[in-house]
Amino acid sequence: MRTIDKLKEICEPHGVTMEVFNGCTDLINRSGSWWGITFFAPKGKGFMSSGLYCVGFGDKSIVAAVKYIKEEIAEGFFDLDPDDEYYEGYK
Repeated sequence: MRTIDKLKEICEPHGVTMEVFNGCTDLINRSGSWWGITFFAPKGKGFMSSGLYCVGFGDKSIVAAVKYIKEEIAEGFFDLDPDDEYYEGYK
């Protein structure tokens, strides 16, 4: 999918990884696309905007995630304490 490839292009130079889920909002009829994406900061870092090592995005349109992660990366990262259980990053 082109948008997922675009997200990877944005994230990889910054060491950000992501986990993507595409589901439906109406489980009975299997309709209503819904995207859920979790973005993980690089090893030893957290997202400045949230103060966490990961941030989540959810919407019917995956295209909106491009603007979202660009803004998150633009805010920058902070260093996690080496004793933080998430210091090693997403496993």
